Amino acid sequence: MDFFKNTKNIVFDITSNCKLQCAQCVRNQYGYRTIENLDLVDLSFEDFRMIVDRDIVDLDLHMINFQSGWGDPCANDDLINMLGYLAEKRNDLVVKIGTSAYHQDKEFYKKLANELNKFYFHTVDVKFYGFTDNCFFRVGTDDRCYTHL
Repeated sequence: MDFFKNTKNIVFDITSNCKLQCAQCVRNQYGYRTIENLDLVDLSFEDFRMIVDRDIVDLDLHMINFQSGWGDPCANDDLINMLGYLAEKRNDLVVKIGTSAYHQDKEFYKKLANELNKFYFHTVDVKFYGFTDNCFFRVGTDDRCYTHL
């Protein structure tokens, strides 16, 4: 990975799964419909571990950003294990997570907080796009997003 030796920040998409259909999302067409034939897959814990061991451990990295680009990272059931493994290897990192907080229950978010507290610094950006009439249209949302946190 010599090409990436000066990399300071990585954006890591660990899933293409998401139950929502937010208008602004790259996954969706016409503002509400998921792209036809989009492969809905999760990065496995084993593949994540391989990437961390092979590529991330030796980088002079500052931050890993688990954002919801093609899917919501909290929709990947291995996220907690991934963060635990990453903390064992590189707890000096800043970890950011972008989520709708829709995909899991309160117990998951408690575990998420425990894993994130192992890192030097962390943030969780909860995205509430589409919750008002004058904002983007979001299909599938309800008050669950608020009650999960």
